[in-house]
Amino acid sequence: GWLAMAMLRGYAMPTYPDATLDELRTFAGEVPIAVALAEDQEQVDKALELRASGSRIDHVVYDDPRGLRDYEAASLHSWEAIVARGRARLAAEPGLAERLHSLAGPRDPAVFLHSSGTTGAPKGVVLSHGNVIGAAVASYRAGVFGDQENILAYLPMAWLGDTAVTVGAALVFVAGLAQSETLHDAAHDVRHATGFPCH
Repeated sequence: GWLAMAMLRGYAMPTYPDATLDELRTFAGEVPIAVALAEDQEQVDKALELRASGSRIDHVVYDDPRGLRDYEAASLHSWEAIVARGRARLAAEPGLAERLHSLAGPRDPAVFLHSSGTTGAPKGVVLSHGNVIGAAVASYRAGVFGDQENILAYLPMAWLGDTAVTVGAALVFVAGLAQSETLHDAAHDVRHATGFPCH
């Protein structure tokens, strides 16, 4: 979803899964939200509550349908349905994929990240595609990863490290990208992949 938005010259604003409603309300007040991508019912509930309290969220798209069968909120869509609509449109419009791939450039926004908030309210910054690729290049030159390696994504998506080392690297350098099912599984997966204990 993140890369699709960036390709269309929009940008993601990833948040931590345990972000409070007040934190999310602050973030949602910074920019109009075209689409909220929600993993599950808990995240859908947060997005719908934000919308009900006045935040602009045009659409909510969810991945895990458990518990959402009886929801009748406006503009609530499953990821599966969005993908099916996209595939149908690509099949019906020859050349659409190529046009979409050429929309975004290096100076266009790629992601809106926030500081941790440890020294006050979280501060937001929009990074361009050039910023993200530049961070990946710097990480590569520093030896964080090499050519055609497989990377295990274990950092929260809202961290700059995930953007630079995972997203940027996946676009430019690495052969494969794996992700843990849950944050709880991440320590086990890192330990298994590296052989080092994680504490």
